[in-house]
Amino acid sequence: MSAVAETDVAWRGYAGWAMIPGFVVCAVVTLALLGLDWWLDPDDTRFSNWLLGPLLLGVWLVQGLRWLYRTVTYTYRVTNRHLYIDFGSMNLPVPRVAWAAVRGVRVDRGVIERRLGVGSVCVDLTDGRVVEMPGVWQPNEFANFLRTMAKVTKPPVGV
Repeated sequence: MSAVAETDVAWRGYAGWAMIPGFVVCAVVTLALLGLDWWLDPDDTRFSNWLLGPLLLGVWLVQGLRWLYRTVTYTYRVTNRHLYIDFGSMNLPVPRVAWAAVRGVRVDRGVIERRLGVGSVCVDLTDGRVVEMPGVWQPNEFANFLRTMAKVTKPPVGV
């Protein structure tokens, strides 16, 4: 049995571009609330501003914090022995994935994600579990890389 040290091969993280649809939703909500405010209070008595201002600030603050948390804490680390997925301290830990346990790798993304160049890379495991890595930049390239790693690092059959 050889004692090969575990070495880093690649690191990836959450691409901020993946959150653009959420920012568009925030912009639509903002415009809708401003339009509703104008429609309900055309004389601008300022009463609605006391409610609307903090509400819109909260919407954008939450979205900004979600973006910051994901881009800083979501990491996907590839070594010669395992795949490590970390979603930060606010999520449950994901057990490391041994390359021998990888049954397949696929990419899930919609039309908008395809246009943005992002998507989710899903790793199908031999025990039936699926591990998803959302917000990956150029997910097809990363999925191909993971497929190669799984193929190259698996022990030969019968050994």
